[in-house]
Amino acid sequence: STYTLPNGSYRALVEAPYLYVGKVKVQAVYVPEGSDLEVYEAARSPEETLTLLYLATGVSFKSPLCAYPGVPLTVEGEVRVEGEPSPSREVKVYLARRLVAEAVSDAEGRFKVNVTPPLDLPPSVYRLAVYVEPRGIASGAWASRNLKLVRVEGALRLKVPSLVVLPSPVAVEGFFTSPLPSAGGEVRVEVGGAVSVVRAVNGSFEAHVYLPIASSMTGLYEVKAFYSPDEPWNKEAEASVRVLVVNPLNLVLASLAAFLVVSAARRSRLRPRPFEEAKPLITEALKPRPKPRLAVFTGRRGEVVKAYREALERVEDRSGVYMEAYHTLREYLREVLGKLGPIGVFFARLTELAERALYAGLEPSEREVSEAEELKRRVVEG
Repeated sequence: STYTLPNGSYRALVEAPYLYVGKVKVQAVYVPEGSDLEVYEAARSPEETLTLLYLATGVSFKSPLCAYPGVPLTVEGEVRVEGEPSPSREVKVYLARRLVAEAVSDAEGRFKVNVTPPLDLPPSVYRLAVYVEPRGIASGAWASRNLKLVRVEGALRLKVPSLVVLPSPVAVEGFFTSPLPSAGGEVRVEVGGAVSVVRAVNGSFEAHVYLPIASSMTGLYEVKAFYSPDEPWNKEAEASVRVLVVNPLNLVLASLAAFLVVSAARRSRLRPRPFEEAKPLITEALKPRPKPRLAVFTGRRGEVVKAYREALERVEDRSGVYMEAYHTLREYLREVLGKLGPIGVFFARLTELAERALYAGLEPSEREVSEAEELKRRVVEG
């Protein structure tokens, strides 16, 4: 404040406040005192615009273009005033308008800070901003860029046995791998409507799914696994495989049905029938059916394949279904399994051993050769 001179003029020195704005309004207010109270009224001058000048601060920084929730990333940059390094400046880092880190520039105006994206931010594109607080006659400064938050895709692998005989459970082993750390998660395994939920530790898990023996049919079942990781940076994963399930109850019922059909046919043959004129034999039907060609091997592989061939003849006679050239071993097994009765379990296991001998490229062990011979014996004598 100041006082007017006798001629009514005045002079004042005004210190501009650190408002860090470009322009401010200035106005003088006259308040009469003493003898002027009886003569003059209070008054205001017209407003004038005052331009405030500061030293221009600039900030630049660099950071990755992509990041993962909960995984730190590095933000580094420098602060300059009128092109010169500006030390000891307060720097604040914002992500999605949230303050996520603070730093102070060093003697050369540089700063470096680790920023951890919040765990509750869903994958999307956000604005990463750096703000330098104003100080003295140096202004503040902003700089920003886009940062994409993503979740990394891992791989889920499953391992199941090739054959499951009920009431044994379907044993499922699995492993989840990811470029980023994976401590664990929840795994949901589904087989034919049955469900098992387990925990994975360090990405690996083991589950046992029990199928109801009363309602499960013999055949191929799809095994589905769904992995929900604990870590926010890993994405959910799923995988599926197939397993052959044999239900002995189905085989017993099929065997009983076959027995009843055969018994009825025998009783029918014993009944007297009216005389029918003999029909000529159809010689084409009596011709031997050509056998599909199976690869010939020597050694232990040959012994396993030979056991399968001998068991196959018994299966064809019993089921009335002959292996054709277009059949694979597993396709033929699916077609005849319900017609074999109790020996179906043995033929299914022998089929598995024969597949390994034919296609796996590995020499069977002595134990597997002995097992194949025993399975063949049970099929032939069953």
